[in-house]
Amino acid sequence: MLIITLIVASWVRTALYHGTSSIFNELLSNKMGNEIYMLKVAKGDENKTYKELFSVFKDEKNATLLGIKRDENVLLNPDNSELLEAGDQLIYIAQNKLAL
Repeated sequence: MLIITLIVASWVRTALYHGTSSIFNELLSNKMGNEIYMLKVAKGDENKTYKELFSVFKDEKNATLLGIKRDENVLLNPDNSELLEAGDQLIYIAQNKLAL
């Protein structure tokens, strides 16, 4: 469902903002550049803030954290103080899928 939402959003963005189609093509294609991935929150990262993990992802993993998938809800760009919970999945962009 997340991918379908992103595809529809890309069509709307492309119509509104010239040049954004190349951004969506990269993110939704597995042939070039960065892709969107999801990773379950590690036990040691539960109760950390989104901002804490955002910094770790960028500084240590060269990946950009986009948000959290919690149950059936997607929280894109959540508040920095959002606490990560057991069962959350992290949505991120990276060149390659991160190892667990």
